[in-house]
Amino acid sequence: MITSGITLIILSLLAVPSLLLSRKPDAKELLDKFVPYQGWIGVVGCFWGIWGIIGCIFNLVYLDRGMWGIIWWITWTLYALIETSLGFILGYSLIAKYAFSKNESAAKKG
Repeated sequence: MITSGITLIILSLLAVPSLLLSRKPDAKELLDKFVPYQGWIGVVGCFWGIWGIIGCIFNLVYLDRGMWGIIWWITWTLYALIETSLGFILGYSLIAKYAFSKNESAAKKG
């Protein structure tokens, strides 16, 4: 669970850098180091989140384990959905570049 929290923090900071920069203006140089890799980090985060959603579906049995099982499963599902969303937001330009590069009409719609 600790790596899950760290992953969400990294994805959140990359998705909303203005929030970090408003509190620590000297963090700009650190964020600039991650910008070239932002798309790839987003794609990995998106696939990791999709894997988490699949895991949630396969582990619906936790809903039968009482209140704590339900809370744990809901937390896990929300984490996976947020990670998928943030990963998609960060990796959209890279996804669009490779997925829509062969089809002009799909590129315009994307």
